[in-house]
Amino acid sequence: MIYSKDDRDADWNNYGNVVNNVQKLERINATLTHNGYWSKFDSRVRYNYENSDLKDDSGLNTSVGDITQTNNTLDGQLSGYVGSHLLTGGAEYRITDLKNNLTLSKGSEDYSQSAIYLQDEFEIGDLAVTLGGRFDDHEVYGGEFSPRAYAVYSITDNWVVKGGVGKAFKAPSLNQYSDSYAVLACRGACYVVGNPNLKAETAVSYELSTGYKTDSWGATVTAFNNDIDDMIQAETWDRVKKELTYFNVQEAQVRGAELSGWFDVTDTVSLSANYMYTDAKDKTTDKELTLTPKNTVNVQVDWQMRENVYTYVSYQYTGEQYVRTDEKSGGYGTFDLGAQYEAVKNLNLKLGVTNLTDEKRDDAAVKYDYIMKSRTIYAGASYAF
Repeated sequence: MIYSKDDRDADWNNYGNVVNNVQKLERINATLTHNGYWSKFDSRVRYNYENSDLKDDSGLNTSVGDITQTNNTLDGQLSGYVGSHLLTGGAEYRITDLKNNLTLSKGSEDYSQSAIYLQDEFEIGDLAVTLGGRFDDHEVYGGEFSPRAYAVYSITDNWVVKGGVGKAFKAPSLNQYSDSYAVLACRGACYVVGNPNLKAETAVSYELSTGYKTDSWGATVTAFNNDIDDMIQAETWDRVKKELTYFNVQEAQVRGAELSGWFDVTDTVSLSANYMYTDAKDKTTDKELTLTPKNTVNVQVDWQMRENVYTYVSYQYTGEQYVRTDEKSGGYGTFDLGAQYEAVKNLNLKLGVTNLTDEKRDDAAVKYDYIMKSRTIYAGASYAF
C-alpha cells in the first residue's frame, strides 16, 4: 500500500492579479495479490484500489473544489507450458468513478472497461518469439482487437537483436470525452470541455533494436515508427477562445530513433544517458505536431554513498518544438539533485531540488502559458508495507 499527502499554498500571478491557491491532495494505492503455483500452471489474482482526493481552494474558483477519482481494478492470469510453448492468458475489469463539484454538471461520472488477452512464447534455436492478442471492451467506445508479434535473436550472450509489430487501442479518458466535464484553464481565461464526438485512438507500431551489455557497461539503439489513426490532441489556447476541447488528428505518424547507454564508473558511481530523435507529423496536413520536441536528452549520475544512502544529479534537455502550427519555441535544459535515505527497513526519506538553476521557457512558450515550474525544494517519506 502507498499513501501520499501533498499540501500546497501559493500565490499565482494571474495576468497581473495575484491569486491565492491552496491545494490539499491525498492519494491511496493498495493492491491485494494471490499467487498460485500448481503442478502444471501458475495463477495470479489481483485487486487494485486507487483513490485520489483533491481539495482545491483557489481564488479563481467560485467555491472550494472537491475532486475525487476512484479506480477499482480486478485482474486474473494463468500461465503454463503446453509442450515447448509458454501460454499466458488473462482478463481484467476496471471501474473508474470521478466526482467533481466544480466541473461535472451531474456531480459525478463513471465508466467501465474490460479486456482479455492471450500470449504464446516459444523458441526456434536462438530466436525467441512472442505472439499475442488482446481484446478491449470499453463501455463508451466498444471493442477492439490488438494483435502483437515480437522476436529476440541472441547473436552472442552479450549481443541481441530484437523487433516486432503491434497494434494498440487507447480510449479517451472521461474528462476528454464527457461534455459535462469543464475545467477552468488559461489562468482563468478559458475552460477546457470534454468532446463527446471524440474517437478512440488506434496505432500500429514497428520497432527494431539492438543492444550489447557487459558487467560494467551497456548500450542500445532503437528505431521506431508509429502510424496513428484518430490521435487524441488538446486544442491550444490562442489567447482569444474562451472554450477549448479535444480533437482527433485523422492520421499521424511518429517515428524516430533512440540511443541509450550506461557505464559503471566505480563500484558505487554509475553514469547513464539517453538521446531520442522524434519526427512527429500530421499526415493530413504534412505539418509537425505541436508540443513534440525533435530532440530530447537525459543524463544522470548515481552515487551509492553508503548501503542505505543514495544520491543523484541529472540533466534533462528538451529541444525546440512548435507551440502552434506556425510558431516555434526554443529548447531548454534543467538540472535536478536528489538523495534517498533508508532510515529503517522499508522507510525511505527523500530530499531534493528540481530545476536547480531556475531555468525559464522563452517568450514564445510563456505567451501561451507553457510556463516551467521554478526551482523547487522537496522532502518526503515513504513506507512500503
